[in-house]
Amino acid sequence: MDTLRFYFYYFDSLFTGFAPIIRITVFAVMLLSLLYITFLFRLFIIQNKIKRKKKRWEHLKQTYRQKINRIIYAPYNMDQEEIAEEMGIRINTFKKRWQKENLSKLILYVKNEEEKNKEEDISSLNDNNYRTLLDLFRINKYWLKELSNRNIRRKKKALRMLDELSYTQISSYLTPLLQHKDEELRKLSRSVFVKFDSHDPYKFMEDNFDKKFNRLDEIRVHDALIQKSKEHKLPLLTHWMQEAQNIAYRCFLIKEIAIFKQYDSIPYLLALFKKSKDNKEKAEIVNTIGALNHTEALPFFISEYALNPKVVQLSIIKAIGILGERENIPFLHKEYKESYNNELQEEIAKAIRRLQEKEENEATEENSKFKPMYPFHAI
Repeated sequence: MDTLRFYFYYFDSLFTGFAPIIRITVFAVMLLSLLYITFLFRLFIIQNKIKRKKKRWEHLKQTYRQKINRIIYAPYNMDQEEIAEEMGIRINTFKKRWQKENLSKLILYVKNEEEKNKEEDISSLNDNNYRTLLDLFRINKYWLKELSNRNIRRKKKALRMLDELSYTQISSYLTPLLQHKDEELRKLSRSVFVKFDSHDPYKFMEDNFDKKFNRLDEIRVHDALIQKSKEHKLPLLTHWMQEAQNIAYRCFLIKEIAIFKQYDSIPYLLALFKKSKDNKEKAEIVNTIGALNHTEALPFFISEYALNPKVVQLSIIKAIGILGERENIPFLHKEYKESYNNELQEEIAKAIRRLQEKEENEATEENSKFKPMYPFHAI
């Protein structure tokens, strides 16, 4: 500290006789120069870190990518010693944090790459070898330890990795996170809970899932429901709508009904359309019933057309294009002439073309049934 004070007074004495504006300018230039040098030094360090990180990843990928592929897609089961021998390393290798994280990333990279390019003649994932590989290098244990870290960012990263690695025993570790004050972490943990819990996976689905429900939540919960649908038949999603108050969440459930083809929910949706006061919800109901191809609902929706705003009318027009027949075309012509909204007119025109094409296709199929078949004659 004394050395810094000495140099400060020394440089100050050098400019004692100069005008104040010059002294201020020199001080500003020196300060900016110091900041610039500091910035360059920091930039150099960051670039070095990025290069080192990339180099480590490329080396790991080049060395172990094919070996991991052979292990997790092998047609036979392997134990830890056999996997370590195939990898060409000792069992206690990969102890450092960056090694654990890069290896986790590489395993997921190989797994996702193979699934993306999967063909019928390619072997499916060997779950035994996959789990044994993770246990061998204690990948799951590492991420579970990270999950208990105080740093929120590291918690989120660990939770995402455990989700992608399909660690099914995660439910008990999520308990302190399910009511966490950080909204994103809380929602992420709840979606993972729905995906992997085996005792009461839907307990958060019955209460709006969370205070707010956005597009990212839709993607996460949809992914969880897909996983659950592989394990067992999903309960009717309308069951959770009865208690839910969040419109965004209710609309999401209505869309999911169409995706999972829950035809038994149609009567409830029609009753909800009659009493609902939210236009977005009513529009989603029409879209879902149209996607479920429930033609019996079309006369009801047509009768409700004039009583609803544009957002609902657009959905009804789309439903007519999907479910309608030739006799619905005059109604569409009438609404086209009476409408002054360009978006609505464009959707009506699409629906008319769709119905005309449907009629032409049906006529072609009908003619092909009665087309005479002539025997072939030798030339």
